[in-house]
Amino acid sequence: DGTGFGRALRLKNLWKSENHTRARYEVRNGLCFLSGIIYGGTKGTMARLHPQCRPHAGLKFSINDGRENNMTYGYIKVFENGLVVCHACGSSVSLSGIVFATLDTAAYPMYIVPAMRAYIGVRPWSRPEFSAVSGLCALQGLLKIPWWWPSKWRFGRLPVACRPPSQWLQFNIKVNKAYTYRITINVFGSMYATPSKRQLGTKEVSLSGIIFGTSVPDAALVALMKGYRSNWRRFEPTYTVTKGMCSVEGELQYMAVTGNRRRSWGQRRRGSTSGSWGQRRRRRRGW
Repeated sequence: DGTGFGRALRLKNLWKSENHTRARYEVRNGLCFLSGIIYGGTKGTMARLHPQCRPHAGLKFSINDGRENNMTYGYIKVFENGLVVCHACGSSVSLSGIVFATLDTAAYPMYIVPAMRAYIGVRPWSRPEFSAVSGLCALQGLLKIPWWWPSKWRFGRLPVACRPPSQWLQFNIKVNKAYTYRITINVFGSMYATPSKRQLGTKEVSLSGIIFGTSVPDAALVALMKGYRSNWRRFEPTYTVTKGMCSVEGELQYMAVTGNRRRSWGQRRRGSTSGSWGQRRRRRRGW
């Protein structure tokens, strides 16, 4: 239709686009971006991508419900022939966050420790790979994480060209409806996986959709509203704009704003008892 972001995505099986967020695709600097909210279709094939917007191998993306709530778990598979297939999706699906390297972009294998075996299914699924283009790093592929794997152990490492510039990053990856992995990447390229809870069995975790900026001069701080602050300094919210693409990183923490001033850590530790620790000790002993 010639307006907005990218080109219109051709939908199938009765899937329709929302009026205010139409389904679109855009190819920039060797990366393919999908966006928009679709609804009303049947499970199965949702669309077919343009030949310029297809991955090297099959990819899997965890998605949220587009209109109802983000607790509805589902996942979308994008195959090398351009088919976009929906599994366990709700009445509406948000395509935002689906990003991958196209056939014209080089995707290099990522270093993964031997315990993290790359997942190979019936179709040729993508192994853990990375692509560094125009100041951005995009990850993709499937891997298996054993349930006994400690969260403090590194499971992979990224090269120098594909590392966060000045702070740590965290990404939440849904495995199923009640299970989530938090992927942490530090400035040295080390990658760690922390599960939301311990559960027996090996979990298949998809790295597809993880994208972040790698250039320090292009990064800028995000202006936070009242009540929000950065969780840690190493997770400080920043954004990077590179050739029309905006990547937002960091972690926020919401602090409830009330009429009373928040007490300091020392005041909360002392509680309602006044005086220093030495004064309270002397009173107890009758000094």
